[in-house]
Amino acid sequence: MQTENSLSLWSVVKNSRISLALWAILVLLMFWYEVYSCGEKAHESIFLVYWIVGAVFIVIHTRREMKKNIDLIRSEDKFRILFERSMDAVLLLDEDKFVECNPAALSMMHCTKPELLVAHPWELSPPEQPDGRPSSEKAIEMIDIAHERGGHRFEWIHRRMDGKDFPVEVTLVPIPLDHGRKVLFTTWRDITERKKAEEALKHREEMYRNLSSQFNALLDAIPDSISLISPDYKVLWANRTAAERVGRKPDDIEGQSCYGLWFNEKAPCEECPIRDSIQSGKLSERHVVRNNRRFDVRAVPALGADGVVNVIRVARDVTEHSKLEDQLRQSQKMESVGTLAGGIAHDFNNIITAIIGYGYMVQKKLKDDPATQEFVEEIIDGATRAAELTRGLLTFSRKQLINLQYHNLNCIVSNMEKMLRRIIGEDIAFETVIGDKDIMVRIDAAQIDQLLMNLATNARDAMPNGGHLIIKAEVVAIDSSYAEAHLFAGVGDYALLAVSDTGIGMDAETRERIFEPFFTTKEVGKGTGLGLAMAYGIIKQHNGNIHVYSEPGIGTTFKIYLPMAPLEKQESATKHVSYAPKGRGETILIAEDDSHVRSVVSLYLKQAGYNTIEVENGEEAISKFKENAEKVAVLVLDVIMPVKNGRAATDEIKKIKPDIKVIYMSGYTDDIITKKGMLEDGFDFISKPINSEIMLTKIREVLDRP
Repeated sequence: MQTENSLSLWSVVKNSRISLALWAILVLLMFWYEVYSCGEKAHESIFLVYWIVGAVFIVIHTRREMKKNIDLIRSEDKFRILFERSMDAVLLLDEDKFVECNPAALSMMHCTKPELLVAHPWELSPPEQPDGRPSSEKAIEMIDIAHERGGHRFEWIHRRMDGKDFPVEVTLVPIPLDHGRKVLFTTWRDITERKKAEEALKHREEMYRNLSSQFNALLDAIPDSISLISPDYKVLWANRTAAERVGRKPDDIEGQSCYGLWFNEKAPCEECPIRDSIQSGKLSERHVVRNNRRFDVRAVPALGADGVVNVIRVARDVTEHSKLEDQLRQSQKMESVGTLAGGIAHDFNNIITAIIGYGYMVQKKLKDDPATQEFVEEIIDGATRAAELTRGLLTFSRKQLINLQYHNLNCIVSNMEKMLRRIIGEDIAFETVIGDKDIMVRIDAAQIDQLLMNLATNARDAMPNGGHLIIKAEVVAIDSSYAEAHLFAGVGDYALLAVSDTGIGMDAETRERIFEPFFTTKEVGKGTGLGLAMAYGIIKQHNGNIHVYSEPGIGTTFKIYLPMAPLEKQESATKHVSYAPKGRGETILIAEDDSHVRSVVSLYLKQAGYNTIEVENGEEAISKFKENAEKVAVLVLDVIMPVKNGRAATDEIKKIKPDIKVIYMSGYTDDIITKKGMLEDGFDFISKPINSEIMLTKIREVLDRP
């Protein structure tokens, strides 16, 4: 420590100008005292005091300088240790050239001599950096930025002495020197491993994104509703089907409660499969009905160390499947009844034949006994009715032989008109609507006559106080979606025979059973319950379809679809032109209480280039129109809807926008709609089942109308 102080003192005395000056003054004072002193005691005391004060001052100043010098030496020693032992490469950059480097820099560059690194920065790099810029140009720019900002950090590519390039992270920090001059304290950190790790991470992230994208695409492609539910019933994730069922996007439903989202409830449902799965930790299944749709819901728990972490909810819409099952069961039931009826009908017919034959013989024998003859006539009439019942059973069982020939359906309707007028009575207004062109079909004319007779008789009985009966024949085009949904044999043109009345109508329960044999709503003795069953059997024998549209108090429409005759047999039959005009981005508001019809119509319009707004009743139509009055170009409204019908909704909307264009649609014919007084003459109308080309043509016609 003394040696260090001595060295420090000598260094201070040697290098400090102030110390040398003070010592010089003190020596001069002593010399002057010796030469000019007169030996006076007073003067001698004064000079002695001066000399002592000066000596003390010099000693204090010298010790301070010595301490500073020691601190500086220690600091320099620390810096030198850090400089030499740093794991990172450390260099000093003076102007634009390295002037000093540590051993780590030599090792990093595979260099053995420091003087080889005393060079310009770009001389230790490849000609160009990864961004394509010359290393010399970019190095100067980085140096300038470091001076401007007081430091700079960036990535760089160096080239070792063996010619291999490697990435480094460079830090430049300006260090001020005397006279305002600055050097750059530079560190290099080899980031080769970090870059490899980043590339590996990037590759894994890319793989994860691809897998995630493919997995999400797979889940979105599944028609089932799939979602991930937390133990507090929040939606954590959902596929596209799950979101579309509530008219939203997947991101929009995340975080919402499942019971509120899908069932509009404020708490979990009583028979919630998710709750059962959370509580039991096992798979739970339920059959759920929502908005007249049937769903099979399955909840599968995702288990962790502490129990159920989340629940995977899978909901499958089985509405159509259930309908097909119902149709299959109905078909099987009717098939079995038909088989039974067909089995007994032949034997029964033989018995009836004998009764009628012997009855006529007895009647001839009793010409002179009118009273007994009357009894025999009753027997013959009863047997005749039984014979008709037998023929009905055979028709229903499809075992009655049919004579198929090519006929013009318009002629069939025209020929039956006079007979039907006599059957239905004068208090019912009756009319037929047929086109100018022939509708050629291959049918048994007698059976079609029988079918029209049965339907007209039922219509008459449904209008005890009078009304309107309309029979209409036309050609319609059945597309693939409608054919699939209603089990048509194929797509294309069909002959449509529509029988509509303004009678008392039927409720849903009655509509489901009307084609069952022996089912009737008439009083005992007023009907056998075979009329519509026979109609069903006749149509099925002709490979056709029959549908019914009916509402209590509105009336009933039966629509019978028969395959058109081959082209070579049609001659002048109506030709269907497959052309559907496109939309131009207009917005159409659709109001329809049947979700299937509403979805199909919306799909048709969107595919044709229109935008749609969908509602399920007239009240919602008014509300949505108020929100989108400027956008909506035309209304497509079902005539009969819950809450508020199409006509009432139109009246309210026209108060807002009097010139709004409106198209009505219904399963009833436009004639019935008019006769029933639900709409006035001159309205635009689309008949159900909806034909896409007819609908698009009508919409384009209405939109382009001045």
